[in-house]
Amino acid sequence: MATAVDGPLDGSEHTRKMGLTANDGSTELATIIKSMLKSMGKVCKGKEEQEADSVQRMTVQLERLQQNCLPPEPEGAHQERLQKTRHKTQEARDNTARLQQDIRLLEEQQEGLKTKQAGLQEQAGIVEGIVKDTEPRCRYELSLYAHISNLVWEAAGNNQISGTIVDKKARNVQHFSLEEGSLTQFELVNKLWGIVD
Repeated sequence: MATAVDGPLDGSEHTRKMGLTANDGSTELATIIKSMLKSMGKVCKGKEEQEADSVQRMTVQLERLQQNCLPPEPEGAHQERLQKTRHKTQEARDNTARLQQDIRLLEEQQEGLKTKQAGLQEQAGIVEGIVKDTEPRCRYELSLYAHISNLVWEAAGNNQISGTIVDKKARNVQHFSLEEGSLTQFELVNKLWGIVD
């Protein structure tokens, strides 16, 4: 049975440790062992070269990764970012609260405006009813006034009262124009009555 061997062995040393000698007649066995040791050495050397290549590739890859890595953050950078985010979050909450309060105020104002609108619509209906009731009567009164007084008013400039008096019986049309500022109200009324008569 073969035992574990430490360090590099040449053939004679190896065979001595294994208890074999040329006198034993096991030269053939020693040759086989030598060839096995050679082939194992080649395999080990090949493995060694493969491992050296792997180590070299990994070293190159590690250097590349180190170059591409971001430098570490300064101490407290994460806390600073977190604090800024918290501050922005609080500002957003405050803005949301203000906007909700504004919405509530606008809704209250809208309700007030709806109430006012309903009141104004009711008043408009009342006014429209009054107009419908009074318009024919006013038209009749104006027509009666024009028929009795025979006055047709003209739109004049400031401080001017002007128009025409139509006398249908005499078939006469008389134009008049009075300055409001030159006469007192009493004198103006008397003058108009004088023209009408």
